Amino acid sequence: MNNAQSDGPESADTDSGSAEAEWEKPAFPVVGIGGVGGTPEALGTNIQNVNEHRRAERELELFKFICDQSHDPFYLVNQEGRFHYANHSAYSWLGYTEAELMAKGLADVDHILGGLGFRELFHKAQTGDIRPFESEHIGKGGNSLPVECSVTGLNFEGEVFLLAVVRDISERKRSEDALRQSEAKLRQSQKVEAVGKLAGGIAHDFNNLLTAINGYGDICLSSVEEDNPLYDNLLEIRKAGERAASLTRKLLAYSRKQVQSPQPLSLNAVVLDIHKMLIRLVGEHIELARNLEESLGLVMADPGEIEQMLLNLVLNARDAMPDGGTITISTRVTELDEAYAATNPLVIPGSYTVLEVADTGIGMDVQLQARIFDPFFTTKGIGKGSGLGLPMVHGIVAQSGGHVTVKSEPGKGAVFTIFLPRLGDGEVGFGRGYAKIDPAFSGKETVLLAEDENTVRTFTRKILEMHGYTVLDAPDGDSALAKAALHPTSIQLLLTDVIMPGMSGRGLAERFHQRYPTGRVLFMSGYTDEIITRKELTEKSAAYLQKPFTPSQLVKAMREVLDGTPIGR
Repeated sequence: MNNAQSDGPESADTDSGSAEAEWEKPAFPVVGIGGVGGTPEALGTNIQNVNEHRRAERELELFKFICDQSHDPFYLVNQEGRFHYANHSAYSWLGYTEAELMAKGLADVDHILGGLGFRELFHKAQTGDIRPFESEHIGKGGNSLPVECSVTGLNFEGEVFLLAVVRDISERKRSEDALRQSEAKLRQSQKVEAVGKLAGGIAHDFNNLLTAINGYGDICLSSVEEDNPLYDNLLEIRKAGERAASLTRKLLAYSRKQVQSPQPLSLNAVVLDIHKMLIRLVGEHIELARNLEESLGLVMADPGEIEQMLLNLVLNARDAMPDGGTITISTRVTELDEAYAATNPLVIPGSYTVLEVADTGIGMDVQLQARIFDPFFTTKGIGKGSGLGLPMVHGIVAQSGGHVTVKSEPGKGAVFTIFLPRLGDGEVGFGRGYAKIDPAFSGKETVLLAEDENTVRTFTRKILEMHGYTVLDAPDGDSALAKAALHPTSIQLLLTDVIMPGMSGRGLAERFHQRYPTGRVLFMSGYTDEIITRKELTEKSAAYLQKPFTPSQLVKAMREVLDGTPIGR
């Protein structure tokens, strides 16, 4: 028991639970007034200092631990722009070790913050006159890291620092970029839609005029002998009218308001017609050559689709030659025999007209060639290709009864070859008798004609009466029904414009069928939209005639509808 009362701090009551029980004797001698060892008061003071020092160290470690738990990097920078402290997120995010980052300056990881404006930034941070702003950090590997920075000035015992808290905004930037691209595409789409509507409206009105201009031109040509001095002048007027009709077809194709209309055409004529436009599109660094075979014959295809197909192939060839080269457009006639058909199951042996587009570009390997006709597959950069150009080419060719092949090697260019069934040796043109009355297309039926354009209505009535038909004409649907109600006998066919003031062509057709259930309907228009295509044109009793039409096309379509044969076949 007496041992418990021995002298010195070790004799303190260990059961008391006081803080002094945890104190340890310092490892260094304490020098006091009474010499080495000092007084108990001096010894207690030094022990307390050691304990406070350890507590401070522990608090510092806790502070660092808390800082390292932050997902946002932050660091202290002195007024020379050198790193003084950084948390663990800063090291891992930038890709540096602690030693590597502490050896660097702010200018090494942020050219904007650490650049010439650092002094101004430092000053503003000290005065508190600064708001969060965006910058760009550079990681150890040179990767760009978009950040939002919040900086504060600190003054610690006379030493000033810049405290920067940064937030990774990469995902936000990606979202903003995606939104901007989406908005840009929307604006572009709206522009295209607006221009398309304008183009469609112009083409519709112009086609009405061309129907009358070209129609009366045909009538004049049919009544003038070839040795008449006026004949050549009339022929040139008629050719100009057909070129104007071709322009409106292009406008309608651009506005996507044209019904597919296969017709006999010359591929040579298509190439020559679009050649000047292609020259402007490919640029001066690329030569656009032609090699067209004469007496090519005709194919059955939609001229607008063939132009679009050729345009896609030429633009693809251009993109494959960034440093320039040559694109050659060729046409020829070939025979595909049984042996060829045996290796190409979709090919029917026979005579074919060939359209070929060859380039001297970068070429393609076998793996790439196997995928070029896949929808949405493209080798172009983001925003530079939809991956629908070549699939569209493949679809047009297949729809026209042909097929397409490609030959290419890396570094040796590419050759796209299109085979379309050949119709014959004729060429499209105008000549004597183009608008003569063909007895096969004449008739004695009664026709109800509804057309709001006066010149088209007058011309159409004249042509039909020349071919023996009885015609009741009206400028709108209500007037047409009123005339029909007063007509004493049955009406066999309604010939109506699709879009008219008041009652539409579809509404008039429905009312017409109520009165004449067995009557036939032939729609005509300068353009058509998606609703018309899906409804009127897919009905078995409905047929469609695209403006501008010639007298021969009109009476032929009339006869086919009345006789129940599919129009256009």
